[in-house]
Amino acid sequence: MPTSTRLPGPLNAPFVQVILRSGLLRPDDLLPVLAELGVDPAKLPPLQLATHLVRKKLLTKFQAMQLLNGRTRGFILGQYKVLDGIRQDRVGMVFLAEDTQNKRHVAVKVLPTDRVSDPTILREFLQEVRAAAQVTHPNIARILDIGHWQGTHFVVIEHVTGVTLDRLVAEKGPLPPHTAAQIIAQAAVGLFAAHQLGLVHRDIKPANIAVLPEGRVKLLDLGLTHMLENPWVHVTRRINTREYAEEIAHIAPEQAWGCEIDARSDVYSLGSTFYYLLTGEVPFPGLAPEMMAERRSAAFPHHGRNVRKCPGKSMPSCKRWVPRIPMPVTHRPGRCSSPCKRGCRWPSGSP
Repeated sequence: MPTSTRLPGPLNAPFVQVILRSGLLRPDDLLPVLAELGVDPAKLPPLQLATHLVRKKLLTKFQAMQLLNGRTRGFILGQYKVLDGIRQDRVGMVFLAEDTQNKRHVAVKVLPTDRVSDPTILREFLQEVRAAAQVTHPNIARILDIGHWQGTHFVVIEHVTGVTLDRLVAEKGPLPPHTAAQIIAQAAVGLFAAHQLGLVHRDIKPANIAVLPEGRVKLLDLGLTHMLENPWVHVTRRINTREYAEEIAHIAPEQAWGCEIDARSDVYSLGSTFYYLLTGEVPFPGLAPEMMAERRSAAFPHHGRNVRKCPGKSMPSCKRWVPRIPMPVTHRPGRCSSPCKRGCRWPSGSP
């Protein structure tokens, strides 16, 4: 006659059961902690137990908050344990995770279920991710793994510890021209390497470029933007929100209007990012419909009054990088990086 194994009394407390169902901790992890507290877990407020587990470094603050809200799924994705939330972008949620096999931190992008449910979209996306995974370059965040776990599709990426350019400008304001140019030069070198392999980024913007503490620049999300939708495909209430306008503030006009794009579209977005670094503003402010219409026909705005002084040398104008449409875009990233490198030294302690 089969026998059932009953959990020890302390493990039957409701919040302890939530923790166990999440897969973050095992009974052997919890029993010593519960014994140390010397209190019946059923009588212990969940917040107090969660706080104690965070102090013992058995849970992160992010994990504890999610558990306190009753969430028990999504913490474990195969060999990856979700530790914290990093950001949400136009493709999906990005989490900090631990690779439990290699004991290293990685970034995990969880793909939206409504997009991966389309077999054609998923197949094309995975094809591009596999191609991008072959790129090994010091200025590009590497793709490490592609996974599927209990209905969730995800991509594992190198965890970049640096600050993204949108945060850098938010904290410090417009950058000195020589600093901005050096950042863009490094980004252009990485972008050129991707273009050489036939890859188009599609979403170059300040939030997708990071500067590491030692000054190296990393492009984020290469190969992960194939699921981006044309802004006009599904016109929803979001299109008239400031949040949505910020998401698409740097895409090229042809991309905004759903036309065919190539490497030149990335160059446009890189030039738009350069403008943002110099001025602290996007070239064409406003809500998405007005923004996209204006950038298609209007001249690139003058920025002289907002640019910080650069002693000694004059910097190349980012007007060269972002011509009006339909004027042909002739500058490739390899060429764009050259004028930025000439006479530009990385300032000590920057950025």
